[in-house]
Amino acid sequence: MRPNLTTNWLIKNLIPRTGFGTIYGQPAAGKTFVALHAALHIASGTSYAGHKVSRAGVVYIAAEGQGGFINRVWAAMKALELNPAQSLFAVITVAPNLGAANGEVAELIQDIEAQTEAAGWKPGVVIIDTLAKVTQGADENSSQGMEPLLRMRENSGGNSGRSCITLARTMREGCADGPACMPPPISNGKWLTATMGTVS
Repeated sequence: MRPNLTTNWLIKNLIPRTGFGTIYGQPAAGKTFVALHAALHIASGTSYAGHKVSRAGVVYIAAEGQGGFINRVWAAMKALELNPAQSLFAVITVAPNLGAANGEVAELIQDIEAQTEAAGWKPGVVIIDTLAKVTQGADENSSQGMEPLLRMRENSGGNSGRSCITLARTMREGCADGPACMPPPISNGKWLTATMGTVS
């Protein structure tokens, strides 16, 4: 057995090309800001905080704060002086149900692949913002409760040749566990709210 000393990176030394990870933080700590900032650099292939970036398609599941998320993306692109036409970036502004055995994991993966392919690119990373919003009613402390999400992560990252990143709170915001804490998931069968960019 020999160690693998060569890692392919989306953002060198920060985000690998394949696998999955989680950005943890307390509420309002800036998790979405960090994830979106990194995502836009990956989508455009521009260096991130001095780190080399490999350009790849990004699908961002904005399951929290959906109302203003598209405006937030455009404002960030303007501030970073990124060209939307050269950024392989898609947004989902509904909360898919990834926390139940009969949830929408398979449908979501199929639809992401079909719609990004129609746009002329493939996703290199899927970002899920946040874990709590897409796992309503699931037991976050058991492997059985998180099994559908783990299946999503395995199919979106790791075995798929993509990365998958989830955003998670380090503590709950004064809410008892259970489905009553979160609004029901909303989906209409067409997940991607907005897609931009082309492969050139």
